[in-house]
Amino acid sequence: MNCGPSEIFYVRYGLTAADGVAEVASIGGYVKEYQIDVDPDAMKANRITLDR
Repeated sequence: MNCGPSEIFYVRYGLTAADGVAEVASIGGYVKEYQIDVDPDAMKANRITLDR
């Protein structure tokens, strides 16, 4: 997925707005990459799957 600066802003904003997200940090050079560490117990309690 190729994202410009405005798309990256909205992805970061959306992730940061989610409950339980401590930090959103983009890593990498030309191509941005996001890493998400999930809490399986919290996801199960809220009936959220990684497919969603």
